[in-house]
Amino acid sequence: MICMATPFLQHLDLAGASHEAVDTVVCMHLHVDHVGWNTMLENAEWVPTFPNAHC
Repeated sequence: MICMATPFLQHLDLAGASHEAVDTVVCMHLHVDHVGWNTMLENAEWVPTFPNAHC
């Protein structure tokens, strides 16, 4: 189940940081069913939410 029907990105914008401005993402561990906003569906394609982040 993919549950991304939350206002996460809008809240990030309201906090003064767009997802394009994020340059570091730390994933301590990943589970396929909940990797949480590391990707987003855009034009029927999964793309990185934080395109400028380094791993």
